Amino acid sequence: MRAVALGLLGLLGLLGCQRAPYDLDMPIAIETDSLAALAALRAGIAELGGHVTDSAGQKVQVSSVCRCAGATAPHASVAACTVSGVIYLCQPSQMCSRCVKHELGHVFGVAKHSLDNRDLLYAIPAVEGFSDADKRAICKTGYVSGGVCD
Repeated sequence: MRAVALGLLGLLGLLGCQRAPYDLDMPIAIETDSLAALAALRAGIAELGGHVTDSAGQKVQVSSVCRCAGATAPHASVAACTVSGVIYLCQPSQMCSRCVKHELGHVFGVAKHSLDNRDLLYAIPAVEGFSDADKRAICKTGYVSGGVCD
């Protein structure tokens, strides 16, 4: 059985198929200087069946320098955004754990917002945790394996 599995992995490698960029069964490191973001991402990754360590081959990066479009406009309510796989925090998000966890969904490959306000991946989330629909959306991206995606 093991030989078949190894053969299949070799064949997939020859075909150009690769593992998902994030494996929730392996440790994930979080690079941030925000303790609030660290706590939110630890909780979010745990909800998805993963775990966080200080050092790991796979990383989630968070910057406290806001680079979100529209964040500097008068009366802007942008809390955070994800650009090229990096979560950028704006001032309000440092106390908004659901906003940071929402962005984790984008890091894990979800491009569109949910239309259901009961989902954390809704455009302006009001819930604190990932719904079953959120988890299915994350798993369907192909960016994540392991954890709830197995």
